[in-house]
Amino acid sequence: MKLSASLLRASAAALAFALPLAAPLAAQDAAAPAAEAAPQYPLTPQGAKDWLAAIEPEYAAFVVEYGHISWLNAT
Repeated sequence: MKLSASLLRASAAALAFALPLAAPLAAQDAAAPAAEAAPQYPLTPQGAKDWLAAIEPEYAAFVVEYGHISWLNAT
């Protein structure tokens, strides 16, 4: 199936319009679990250290995967 340039432009315009509308909806869904996790890490220096220790392995894995995806998109 061959897509015309006008169809591609229309699709890109529709996505550009729809994505900002979808982001607040996704944020509302994600807000509920974050509220449950709040008491686990109190707003103290020790709570911040505990949170960083818990999140670092997940963040390190994300950075590697994001780097691969960014490299693929750039080439």
